[in-house]
Amino acid sequence: MFRLLSICVFLAAASQGHAQSLVGKWDCEGRNGPNRAAKAVMEFRDNGRFQHYLSMGVNNQRGRGGAVALIRGTWKLSGDRLVETAQSVKITRVEQGQRDITNTALGRTMAKGLRDRLLGRTKISRTRIEFLRSGRFRQVSRTISVTCSPR
Repeated sequence: MFRLLSICVFLAAASQGHAQSLVGKWDCEGRNGPNRAAKAVMEFRDNGRFQHYLSMGVNNQRGRGGAVALIRGTWKLSGDRLVETAQSVKITRVEQGQRDITNTALGRTMAKGLRDRLLGRTKISRTRIEFLRSGRFRQVSRTISVTCSPR
């Protein structure tokens, strides 16, 4: 019984230690093949809140496009999963080719669709997280993997 309790206390402390190692600002970037890329500045606060500035780019049959978003919400670690609950997503820029189309009808429609996709049905994102050497970590989702370094 004591051994089981000791293991539980150790695992809880290890999880808390990893959570503390996420607190701060991170420069992140990743790719999913040649057609999808993302860069972000992610900030995880010790009060369980986060703020991410995200820049995304795609290249498909319709040409090149991209968007910039600000995402705010809460976070916690659950084992090797980072659980983020988005409370707000603001699309600040939408591009098609090299043109800013944020304030056009198409840009507003694309921003709404992207905001809805980023929020998701449940507003909860569960991604796998891997702590790497040199204080870095990798966040892996179904669509993209990003590697983050301390800012």
